[in-house]
Amino acid sequence: MTTTASSKSASSLGPIRISAYLSRLPSLTHTEFSTHWLLSHAPLVVPWALKFNVINYTQTHLNPDIQADFTGTMKMPLLQYDGLGQMSIGGSIEEFAMAFVHPYYREVIAKDEKRFLAVGTDVETEPVATEIKDRGWETGAIMTAGSAVDIIRDGEVKIEVSDAIWEEWRKWDTTAK
Repeated sequence: MTTTASSKSASSLGPIRISAYLSRLPSLTHTEFSTHWLLSHAPLVVPWALKFNVINYTQTHLNPDIQADFTGTMKMPLLQYDGLGQMSIGGSIEEFAMAFVHPYYREVIAKDEKRFLAVGTDVETEPVATEIKDRGWETGAIMTAGSAVDIIRDGEVKIEVSDAIWEEWRKWDTTAK
């Protein structure tokens, strides 16, 4: 998983937007990956994300058919990932970093990520750069094409999160006591 952020803290341009390019486990189909990420993983993330000042959480499910159409029509390369997760945070990167040491992240979210993500693997980017050069493209821009699903938008949950998940969250969230 690769993450990027626009700046160290929120600026006049707005909140920090963190993008994570995700690769699925090789044992999963794209559909299995996408289904798990949206229907199982996203609800687990919601209470944790809200606790740590995530104001927007968006998943872009990269569809191989859309990508093939885009590449064929636009004649431009696309990143070879299975999904793009984006979070806008209302605080600093330092504050958001604390979310990843929270026991709920380590014991619930991180364990679930191992069920569908190729965690800890870096996707090789050199072939894409070589393809850009070989095809004589003028741009160094690499784009993605897919369908975005808002999980959290403007601090409001946009998907169904079961009572059981909220109850599990309350067990881990020591500040709720």
